[in-house]
Amino acid sequence: MLLGSVPSLTTHHALEETPMLGRLGPQDVNVLVVDDDDTSRTIVSAVLRGCSYRVRTAGSGAEAIELLQNEAPDTFHLVLSDVRMPEITGLDLLSFMQQDATLCSMPVILMSGMETEGLVHAAVASGADEYLSKPVTRKEAALMWQHVLRRRAGGRPRVPSQGTASSSLPSAVGLDASGNGVVSSVSPPQEPAAGSTQGLLADPLPSTVFKYCDAGQHPTLGAAASLSSIPRRPSDASQAMVDVGSAAARAAPPLPFAAGARRGAPTATKGDVLEVLCALRRTQRAAAGRLRRRLETVARDLEAAKEEAGRRWPQAGEEDAMQTAAPPAKRRAVQASDARPGAGGDRVVPGSEIVDQAMEQLQDLYFQDVAKADIAGSHSEDLSKFAQDLAELTRCSNLEPVATLNSGHLGGTAEVICAAAFDAYEEHFASVGVSRVIRVYDFHALLANPSALQYPILQLHTRSRLSSLSWNSYLPGRLLTADFDGGVQLWDVGTGADLNFFEEHSRRVWSVDFSRTDPSRFATAGDDACVRLWSTGDETSVATINVPAPACCIEHRPDDNTQIAVGCADERAYIYDLRATQAPLAVLRGASRAVSYVRWSGPDRLLAASTDSAVRLWQDPGGAGADAAAQRPAAVYRGHANQRGFVGLDARPDGRFVVGSETNAVYAFSRGLPFHTACHSLEGGDAPGQRTAFTTSVALARRSRHCLVANSRGVLQVLLQS
Repeated sequence: MLLGSVPSLTTHHALEETPMLGRLGPQDVNVLVVDDDDTSRTIVSAVLRGCSYRVRTAGSGAEAIELLQNEAPDTFHLVLSDVRMPEITGLDLLSFMQQDATLCSMPVILMSGMETEGLVHAAVASGADEYLSKPVTRKEAALMWQHVLRRRAGGRPRVPSQGTASSSLPSAVGLDASGNGVVSSVSPPQEPAAGSTQGLLADPLPSTVFKYCDAGQHPTLGAAASLSSIPRRPSDASQAMVDVGSAAARAAPPLPFAAGARRGAPTATKGDVLEVLCALRRTQRAAAGRLRRRLETVARDLEAAKEEAGRRWPQAGEEDAMQTAAPPAKRRAVQASDARPGAGGDRVVPGSEIVDQAMEQLQDLYFQDVAKADIAGSHSEDLSKFAQDLAELTRCSNLEPVATLNSGHLGGTAEVICAAAFDAYEEHFASVGVSRVIRVYDFHALLANPSALQYPILQLHTRSRLSSLSWNSYLPGRLLTADFDGGVQLWDVGTGADLNFFEEHSRRVWSVDFSRTDPSRFATAGDDACVRLWSTGDETSVATINVPAPACCIEHRPDDNTQIAVGCADERAYIYDLRATQAPLAVLRGASRAVSYVRWSGPDRLLAASTDSAVRLWQDPGGAGADAAAQRPAAVYRGHANQRGFVGLDARPDGRFVVGSETNAVYAFSRGLPFHTACHSLEGGDAPGQRTAFTTSVALARRSRHCLVANSRGVLQVLLQS
């Protein structure tokens, strides 16, 4: 039977058309899951499919809107969307659907990893059917189909049976004893007596189950009806579906005017207040249930961490007195794991500012790990994944300045540094820019005396402004530079000699790169939409790849001399096989603006930075199972600002990478974490009457934790990741 009191039951009604609205289950509901986080989207989809729902996914609000507009009207029956997404949020998607006549009747459930009072209120106030906290549980997913049933039943016209009185009250939706959906007519509840709390302690859910049946039959649940046979709710707001209890809201008398209220202004009824309070209580009960489950999970893992740490931790009530005596259990678990032989790096300390700043993101990671473990059927007490996340966070959580160099005359605009890089043995580093000068510095001398005034050990002058450079991985002192007029020069830094000059590009060369596996080969990418392959011994290129748009960046695959990655201005990155360059091996989509940098992070992972303020990661692009038509990124990293031009990107094989920002800062990331782990603002900021300073280049050392960062004021800093 249905929950709630059952006063004044009305007579049974039949539906106006057949087939009848009766049994409906998850297998009849097609859910569109919208989430920009790939891990969360995969977990939620798996939970829904486990409950027999049909599921399709969208990685952004824009993709969801495109699917909803292009698919047939009855393709989707429910939308489950994350609230916090870039560009188009879950609330924006809900607003769009409410304004669309064909989508306004579709239920929308919002979810988020953070359950703040303001966020819950915003979701409910915007018209969401429900608000869930991540990770979505199987129990919550199993009940989502009821929103579809309630929406469709509430907006469906009804015709009274023979010999029965008609009623204009809406239908109520609930569950029978078997857990199936039922639709019933409702009557206004009795107004509670003065001083009584009965109306606030139980939701007004008066109802009866009905069926289109012959006279004399007992009311039972009708035959199953497909969603496609149920008409959509009218778009007019006055005909919108009202929830259970709204009948009482219309039937109750209006509240008396408050003191000073303007007569004739809209007034709320007692039923309105009752309905809102009941809805608020349901929301708070659901939030409390989710919080209780989360606390139980944390308590279980806390006990596991205590056992692993091998010591007694403070009990409830002792934590305040011993707050500084020991770190939290999760942090201790990481310390214990790092104490094994051969482990190194930083430790998480009590009250760590690093952990405090990243607590929101760590919470999301922790509960995602819990959800993954639940789906896999493993024990969530295994804290190894969470300990690994904490270790990644602390491994590169600080960018400490070691030395600062200033080039040119007080950092004027003519001294913009376009690129900087370490040589293969990290004995020297070089910088190039619009000043037409190559500056080479002694790295060891700088580290030995970082406070001393540093001068270049070599300065080489060129004919044109310089855009990029590349050191040879095998031959010390071999350096390539590319310029704005389409030329490429090969230098011997040891002697200062110009070894060769290559000129085939008709416009500026944005990027040059030596092959990691063949020291005599290099490639260039230019504004003329051409990628050219060269040999250091020849003045003419050995091959040309015509790409679809101006090529902004290029890099050879580190373990395979037959593949190369190219980033273009058409919002795509491409992987080419140098043995067959007629068509790309893989097309990497996902960026909404030009791809400015591509960098390999290990042999099978590619990072691509674009001017939509994002860095995207692809797993094994161009591999044996790659799809040449399209590949979706495995992760997206945000936090920096990049809307206009080149700000720099560099990566290490161990998963660490850094990216510049138009806020004159550099951000450090770890590949396994979806948020930045450190940020540093450069010296040499804004100057009167000039544009805001911004980062122009970053470079990571391969043999140490040092990082080079340059900006548009000619400032070059050496940082240490610690």
